[in-house]
Amino acid sequence: HAANAAYWMNSEGRWITSSFYMDNLPTYVQEINDNNTAQNYLIGTWEVDGEFSHNLESMFSQKGGAAIKNTPFGNSILTDLSLKILKNEKLGQGENTDVLTISFSSTDYIGHQFGPHAPEIKDTYLRLDKEISEILEELSKRVGQENVIVFLTADHGVVSEPNELLERKIPAGYFDGSVMKTELSSELITTFGEGDWIKNYSNNQLFLNQDLIKEKDVSSEKIQKFCADFLIKYEWVKNTYTATQLHENEYSNSFHSLVQRGFNQKRSGDVIVSLQTGWLSSYWSAGGTTHGSSYSYDTHVPLIFWGGNIPQGQTDRKVNIRDIAPTISTLLGTAYPNGCTGNPLPEVTE
Repeated sequence: HAANAAYWMNSEGRWITSSFYMDNLPTYVQEINDNNTAQNYLIGTWEVDGEFSHNLESMFSQKGGAAIKNTPFGNSILTDLSLKILKNEKLGQGENTDVLTISFSSTDYIGHQFGPHAPEIKDTYLRLDKEISEILEELSKRVGQENVIVFLTADHGVVSEPNELLERKIPAGYFDGSVMKTELSSELITTFGEGDWIKNYSNNQLFLNQDLIKEKDVSSEKIQKFCADFLIKYEWVKNTYTATQLHENEYSNSFHSLVQRGFNQKRSGDVIVSLQTGWLSSYWSAGGTTHGSSYSYDTHVPLIFWGGNIPQGQTDRKVNIRDIAPTISTLLGTAYPNGCTGNPLPEVTE
């Protein structure tokens, strides 16, 4: 909220901002839009000989400029914007520390669509490496590596496609959440009476009809436990947690504690479901994959610090994503952000 500006790409492949930050885009950002940069990137084919070939113009005709998000050129157009920001905002040229955060999201779109073993995602990361190199070279040229601190990480990993795992004889599979919802609904009616007991089941969370629960004078804790006990019987379910459990208990086990940290008393479901490893909703059975579990394939991501006086080195010890903010604060000599719960990483700060 303290930023001077923020930019996002809209559904047309154009850069936009919010009136919270400004009424009109800066001229250099508007120029990217006026030059139809997204469309210009979507010409010809995206291909690797012998592995894949995607017609970019066909993608543009189907999705418009937003199609660039599903190609590595979504990262390229973001690099273009980042370099223009460095130049036009004169970042690093004043007395105060400037902060620029960049979210390369095409890897996410492509990873969801094709999965982590696809040649498309490999090619995307090879191209991204060059994009990052271009930004680092520009930073070194403009302000010097010793005057820059860069951190690189990801917000999640991803599970291998279940079909891929099954081919390798690794336990995995797809489940139909709508069938599970229907079967549970039938049991709820049998036990608690007629009514539309389930409002929604999505993102492995079950949301119950709170108005009906009050109308029928049913204990929330009782019906939550009933649902949790019913859902645990399915092959693809590893654990179930009720909202009451997550609110009243404190889990020390790493797996369970991650589920609890993702729980919001005001917004989360009445029952949270953790899937067995390698299982996904049948939505993904036609191809692609997703994330969101507490398993290492979703939570283990790289973390790289570069620049300044940061010493060369590496570590295999487990660190947390919440350690980034206090680490950067320590390097800058500033107070920790409001709500900060992590600790500075000694490998970086000492």
